[in-house]
Amino acid sequence: MTMTDSIIESRTATRAISACELAGSVAVVTGGGRGIGRVLAQALAGAGAAVGIIARRADQLAQTEQLIHATGGTVAAVPADVTDGPALAGALDSLRHRLGPVDLLVNNAGTAGPAGDAWRVDPDAWWQTIDVNLRSVFSCVRHLLPDMVARRQGRIINITSQAGVYRWPQVSGYSVSKAAVVKFTENLAVETRTHGVSVFSVHPGLTPIGLSESGADAPPGSAEAKVHAWVSQQLADGHGADPSWAADLVLRIAAGHADPLTGRHLSVHDDLDALLADIDHIRRRDLYQLRVGTLTSRNRHPEEPQRCQPTPTQPPRNSDRGQSAKWVVRSPFTPMPWLNTGRILSNPRAGRETADQTSCLKLVVKPNINPKSLFLRRNMT
Repeated sequence: MTMTDSIIESRTATRAISACELAGSVAVVTGGGRGIGRVLAQALAGAGAAVGIIARRADQLAQTEQLIHATGGTVAAVPADVTDGPALAGALDSLRHRLGPVDLLVNNAGTAGPAGDAWRVDPDAWWQTIDVNLRSVFSCVRHLLPDMVARRQGRIINITSQAGVYRWPQVSGYSVSKAAVVKFTENLAVETRTHGVSVFSVHPGLTPIGLSESGADAPPGSAEAKVHAWVSQQLADGHGADPSWAADLVLRIAAGHADPLTGRHLSVHDDLDALLADIDHIRRRDLYQLRVGTLTSRNRHPEEPQRCQPTPTQPPRNSDRGQSAKWVVRSPFTPMPWLNTGRILSNPRAGRETADQTSCLKLVVKPNINPKSLFLRRNMT
């Protein structure tokens, strides 16, 4: 029995409490033959949805089908390469014909891509990563979204990664493609806002299955081996996530619980109920979305016209009183060693906005998250 199957079996009883919540709905999961895709397909079927799965390998799809059928779920599978446009369109049409109109699309298919310095990796392999992780998302959305818009209902979940939000050296193809999907999610959510469709970016956490297993057979000393060793060490140090956490979050999104957060990048480490309770604040400050950090007036070049004001300090909420909580946008050049060391912040519940001094990308240290789950990636070099 594989590690994936063991984890899936251990979570069967927990998922049973959501049985029938999605009854009558249809979900499509790409990359549903193994890993996180298989976990999500089983979870959705266990909640009552009819699930269509797509993957390249027919044998892996058959295993997922068998597992879902064994628990009384409804599933249909079509093998297809998500980078093959006509084959993917045919697979989606087949699933829609067999199961009915699609209510939920889970874009999960992905690849880690080549590892190494950007100027040394195989350029074809790098662009192939973009095709799998980004182009397939666009292709599936373009094919299924018109029907959702016409019916004025539907949800799209794009499985992304913190690699698309924070820097991820040595795996730039993966990082860039995931960042593009995070931003595509945000734009698509705005475009579909008045059409009854919600769109989400979901980080499933660093799990022991799926892409985390790539590189296990890489030659010692290679870039792939170094990345795999780093991932393995993070898991050993307790910085990983149980695949069931992703399933639980996807189920809640599929049931409509997270609709007010459409367009945002959510993580399995987030407290969804706490975010929903703070939705007005999240919308007002554009939290959980990619933004560029800008210089405050104090750090601005003296000859540059002032274009922004320092973010005012907000009064602490009741839950943060006595903790000197402040909301601050810092200069991209402010030293922040914790970004490199992976050290947990002293007051993660305060909800502070910062900027990565290297990429100048606004990083939102999210409020109301479990401090034990807050992990900022170390530089892998």
